[in-house]
Amino acid sequence: MTLSLFFVGAVIAWGFYPHWAKQNATRITQQWLEVNKLQHATLTAQQAIDQSPDSAEAWELASEVVRRRNDKQRALYNSRMAAKLAPENIQLVLQWASDALLSDQIAIAQSALDLLPEEILETVAW
Repeated sequence: MTLSLFFVGAVIAWGFYPHWAKQNATRITQQWLEVNKLQHATLTAQQAIDQSPDSAEAWELASEVVRRRNDKQRALYNSRMAAKLAPENIQLVLQWASDALLSDQIAIAQSALDLLPEEILETVAW
């Protein structure tokens, strides 16, 4: 009986672990960023992307990490991935455009802004 309970517990834990790991890599990255531990945040951001490559939040966090490390090209790539995964998220699209401008990529910034609805562009103060 003890062995079967152990087996059932192991199966449940094994099925739960991917979900737990995905959620925690993102949260841990946020915590590392809050205390400006960029080396640790870099590792956990990559883990978040590896565990959930279709997560705009993971890519957004990864872009914040490399932005703080002053890696403009990587920030541009990561913010583009985040915006492409969640084009309805205006903040992500604007961050992609901002990263493009910081990288002197005017055409890419324009491509990002072209994703926004016209009524949004009319309300943005330039």
